[in-house]
Amino acid sequence: MSAQILKLISINTWKCDGNYQARMRALELQLAARNPDIVALQESFSSIDGSHDTAAYLGHALGLNVCFVPARRKRRLCDGKWIDSCSGLALLTNCAFGRCVDVPLPSTFEDGGRAAQICQISAGTRSVLIANVHLSHLADVAELRRRQLEAVLSHELFKHRMDAAIVCGDFNAEIQSSELQHFFGPPWRLLDTHRSGGGEAKVTCLGEDARWRDLDHIFSVQIGHGSRPGFRDAVVVLDKVDASSGVMPSDHRGVETCMVFGDDSNPRQFVI
Repeated sequence: MSAQILKLISINTWKCDGNYQARMRALELQLAARNPDIVALQESFSSIDGSHDTAAYLGHALGLNVCFVPARRKRRLCDGKWIDSCSGLALLTNCAFGRCVDVPLPSTFEDGGRAAQICQISAGTRSVLIANVHLSHLADVAELRRRQLEAVLSHELFKHRMDAAIVCGDFNAEIQSSELQHFFGPPWRLLDTHRSGGGEAKVTCLGEDARWRDLDHIFSVQIGHGSRPGFRDAVVVLDKVDASSGVMPSDHRGVETCMVFGDDSNPRQFVI
């Protein structure tokens, strides 16, 4: 049986910070070069007046369907002007969307308004569940991030039988952190698709303490007693300076992996 491959990229798009227009062009060009099937965006900027919309811009440029969840509404400085806006979550795909929901997350007064996005996606005969998250950035809130992720993975959509279930995004936590390690055991049995897909050690964001940290991940979630897809070609992407403008696409780097279905010869096929 021939393999079916779906390429997934996750990237925190840094709201409207920096040179927003130039960064959108850099994101467009570097995403187009990767030719992804699914893109998960965090901090996807959207102005309330409709004049700016990261997800809509990239979706149109790449010819992908778009599902957007607004979150964390406030005034933000964009291109020298204060704009009433959201910093939301978006999924872009060349596949068909099924049911999509937003999940309010536990929060604090200092970091309220966070939500997660969960979408069912149909790729030919394959059904894939994608959860897109941006967990709290506050220091010393490991337990809050654990509760936020648990709210996502406990959603009833994760109880359905699918060909693959993925949770991806900006977790504001490294894999060895206590809040993420909690989910590597049952019942969720997270699998780091970067490591499983042959990726090298990665760093994705320059932290406030001026040291690089690995905060962005793509995890496979075990559902029932079914099989996972295989994973391969895992790399860090969207990490090049744009030649025309001299800007980076974001303050984060993107992470990419390929899900492989139906290839019994794939050595990275995982069944639990």
